[in-house]
Amino acid sequence: MKVCVLDGHPPEDGRAFETWMHRFVQILQERGHNVNRILLRDRRIKSCLGCWACWVKTPGRCVIEDDMEAVFAEIVSADWLIMASPMIMGYPSALLKKCMDRMVPLVHPYIEIEGGECHHRPRYANAPKVGLLLERSGDTDVEDIDITTDLISRFARNMKTMHQFTRLTSQPVEEVCNAIDHL
Repeated sequence: MKVCVLDGHPPEDGRAFETWMHRFVQILQERGHNVNRILLRDRRIKSCLGCWACWVKTPGRCVIEDDMEAVFAEIVSADWLIMASPMIMGYPSALLKKCMDRMVPLVHPYIEIEGGECHHRPRYANAPKVGLLLERSGDTDVEDIDITTDLISRFARNMKTMHQFTRLTSQPVEEVCNAIDHL
């Protein structure tokens, strides 16, 4: 299976997170998965302009010239998309949020009704399953995790896929890898 990990950890000291993530990738690779960990802090990713050119002028392609084009390619070819981030003031990092905002070209602008709600039509035949991996900060509470999980679940639904799990880096790495293997 192909696993794309969007690592939204900022450049500050994150040794525990880095150690956990390194082990996570290592175990998945040992189990035969093709893993691409994208360190968002090392990529040149600009904020979405909200111009909608990706729907109107250049369908499926963002007009911003930065590293997101390569990130898009990894996402659409993956079986799993793991969104990894520390919790910062009750929310995932701005790096991960900025990347999520830029994923608009991955769906069509056209709307269809699903479950009584309006959602975009898919642009691609397949979308990766989504997993959320979070590192708690000192002030992270259960409500913060629940709100973030709901946000990612809604995001996944609009991207024509399913949020499969939320795990914390305080859990054993093997448990998270098992979730990927068995879902």
